[in-house]
Amino acid sequence: MYLLIIAMLAGLAIGYYSNLKLDKIVNKVYLAVVVLLLFFMGVSIGNNKNIFRNLGVIGLESLALAIFGMIGSIIFVKLVEKFSLKRAEKK
Repeated sequence: MYLLIIAMLAGLAIGYYSNLKLDKIVNKVYLAVVVLLLFFMGVSIGNNKNIFRNLGVIGLESLALAIFGMIGSIIFVKLVEKFSLKRAEKK
């Protein structure tokens, strides 16, 4: 655990204090890491037989979470707009 924290802090320090132009290289590394993570996640999900047996239930739960998440976000934005407009009118 300490090794990970030290490596992260060393990377932050090197990135912050150096003038190295590593943007293109870093972006390619990020892309490669994300692709590998997605690949291994797919392998892990493919090996799990419970996921395929419960795919219908998982799909319905995911749909419900997405719908209620959107509805909650819309309600929150409307409330923020309402209260923001009230404050702007008072000024």
